Parts: sequence; structure tokens; C-alpha cells
Amino acid sequence: MSFNRGLLDSYPDSELCQFCTYMRPSSGLSESEYLINLLARRLENSATHIEELREEVAKKDEHIEALTIDLYNLK
Repeated sequence: MSFNRGLLDSYPDSELCQFCTYMRPSSGLSESEYLINLLARRLENSATHIEELREEVAKKDEHIEALTIDLYNLK
């Protein structure tokens, strides 16, 4: 099975290099299995990053709310 090059164009060269020369052959996975695992890891990392960003936004919202209350109390 061959890859759709368009799918791989967005990946850093280091990951492509690992795929071509190290990771896939040593993992015993087929090309498609390796690509699926690679995409799943990227999706999981993205989901984790999104959750971290949501937590940061929630903290900032709480801080803004506290500042708004302080400002209101100064009036």
C-alpha cells in the first residue's frame, strides 16, 4: 500500500524520516497501520492541548470576573 503524499506533506521531516528509516520497520507495522497510529497520536496530542487551553481560558475568565467585581466595589 502506498501513501497519499498529500497526507504526509504537513508532517515534520523528522517524523517522516522516522517513519521511512526507523520507526515503521522496527515496529513491525504496515505503512497504513503506522500512519493510523501516527495520526491517532497527533489527534490525542491536539485534544490534550485544546483541554489545556480551555483550562487557561477558564482561569483567565475567573480572574477577569474577580477584577470586574473589584472595579464595581470601587464605585
